[in-house]
Amino acid sequence: MPLDRLRLVGPADGDAVGTEPVFAWEALGGTALYELFVFDALPDFDARHEPNVAWHAASIPLSATSIAYGSTGTADTLVSGHTYYWVLAAYDSQAGFSSAGAVSISPIRRFTVH
Repeated sequence: MPLDRLRLVGPADGDAVGTEPVFAWEALGGTALYELFVFDALPDFDARHEPNVAWHAASIPLSATSIAYGSTGTADTLVSGHTYYWVLAAYDSQAGFSSAGAVSISPIRRFTVH
């Protein structure tokens, strides 16, 4: 069964944020796992090179509807005045994308660090 569309709460597209933004979304039924990416440039998924990931929050618990930048794993320091891009993915499998029967990926949003 397909997953519904992800609804992002914030930061909104074009928001100015501090150096430790909190990313938030509405819970999505049927989801087993969330995964969040922050890129330091607009990702071009059709390019032959991988997009530059500033932070990757893998395996976000199902009960979470928000996560602070850098709260898991290793994160690049966000630079004042720089624009970043974020995207959230939801999977119907605990194993993530490789084993998911259904995936929902949010639109890409941008934010600038003040």
